[in-house]
Amino acid sequence: MLRLITHKDIEKIRIWRNNNKDAFFYNKVISMKEQAKWFKGYLTREDDRMYMVEYLGKDIGCLGFRPFGEHIELYNVILGNKKYKRQGLMSKALQILLKIIGSKVVIRIIKDNKEAVSFYTKNGVGHDFSIWLESRAGRT
Repeated sequence: MLRLITHKDIEKIRIWRNNNKDAFFYNKVISMKEQAKWFKGYLTREDDRMYMVEYLGKDIGCLGFRPFGEHIELYNVILGNKKYKRQGLMSKALQILLKIIGSKVVIRIIKDNKEAVSFYTKNGVGHDFSIWLESRAGRT
C-alpha cells in the first residue's frame, strides 16, 4: 500500500498538490521547475520520507514525514484521486505511517480546514499524534 516516491512520481504529486493548494500554507501553484528543485533537495534529506499510497495497483495519494524540531511532522497528505474519497484508504495509509514513525508526531494544518481537522481527529489526535492549528496569515 505504501512505497517510497521516485522521480517518476513527482509530476503526479505536483498536480495533486496544485489541485489542493488551498489546503496548504504555501498555496501558490508549483511549477515543474520548483517541483524538480524540491525533489533534488528531498533526495539529500535522510530523515525526510514521502510515500505514494497505492490501491489495486493505482497511485491514489501521497503522504510524508520529516523532522520538525523535537517532533516528526506529517506533510503533503493528499488524496490525489477523489474517486477513492471516504473509503478509508488514506486512513489506513496514515495508520501504517504512524507505526513506522512512532511517537512525537505532529501535523500542522490551517485552522479553517474543517475537512482536515475532521480527518486527523478521526485518525488518532490525542492518541497517536498532535494537531497544531495555525492560521495562514504571515505564512508563505
